[in-house]
Amino acid sequence: LVTARPISSNDNGNAGDDDDDDDELLAFYVPHRHKFRQLADILQMSMAEIMARYNSGLLSEFSKDQLQGLIRALFIDSEARQRNLAIIADPRV
Repeated sequence: LVTARPISSNDNGNAGDDDDDDDELLAFYVPHRHKFRQLADILQMSMAEIMARYNSGLLSEFSKDQLQGLIRALFIDSEARQRNLAIIADPRV
């Protein structure tokens, strides 16, 4: 269960602080929003782009099983797909 945190008004009158408050609230209520944004990006990427992000460590929020499942779902069976699945399973390949 998630407990709700009361939303407080910003009484100091600084307009720039409203964005900070919004980001803080968003982070509190949607803690995995960054992962969802990455997933939306992945759904539009080529396999090469996904692997480039994986190799640079930018997909660390996803487990190996999750990444492999996405690649299996998004791309037809091919040598490139099998090679990339093997790289994700064991980066030493």
